[in-house]
Amino acid sequence: MNKQSGETTDLNMSGQNISEANLDELLKRLSELENGSILVLSGSLPTGCPDDFYTHLMQELAYKNLRIIVDTSGPALTSILTSNAPPPFMIKPNLHELQTFVGEDLKETSDIMNAAQKLNHSGIENVIVSLGADGSLFVSHEGVLHARPPKIASNSSVGAGDAMVAGLVAAVLDGLDLEATAKLATAFAVGKLGLHGPNLPSRETINSLAKSVTTSHIKTN
Repeated sequence: MNKQSGETTDLNMSGQNISEANLDELLKRLSELENGSILVLSGSLPTGCPDDFYTHLMQELAYKNLRIIVDTSGPALTSILTSNAPPPFMIKPNLHELQTFVGEDLKETSDIMNAAQKLNHSGIENVIVSLGADGSLFVSHEGVLHARPPKIASNSSVGAGDAMVAGLVAAVLDGLDLEATAKLATAFAVGKLGLHGPNLPSRETINSLAKSVTTSHIKTN
């Protein structure tokens, strides 16, 4: 990250090629999960995986009643959102990914909310839309909430989205309501922004940041 310009450069490379035998072994391992477990499907698919592989996993594991959290993009996300597979428990697209899926610019908060609500009404219990520095929009059966992070010095944006997913998992495990979930997940992401590399913020830092997250409920029609 260039601290003078604030510009971040990411170097992303394709992973190793995955064979059909590898995919079968993964499904076998996942079938050993306890019913009702949380399963995170995150990131781009490696070389060798078909675009609908996440969707295939969801279909094959439907009998497990897993709470599946999806954080992916492109054809993999489109496959999930347009398939007949049981919908995931939660998805976390960013604004660009949501706009790509709906095929239009979402310039107003109301536009973003409406697009997210359509996904929520289709059976996805929780739709979290990342809005960059403007925070995130949380949409669920409890309502719609906009969470805004406190301003901190950012050392690296790498891993912030993954940290937010970790915060969402923690919130689900703790049975938190929508507002508490938004505060905790946002704190996880902001805490990671202040750190380089694989380092993680402390529990004390997370708790402090969560108190600084501002939330506003948005009225729906």
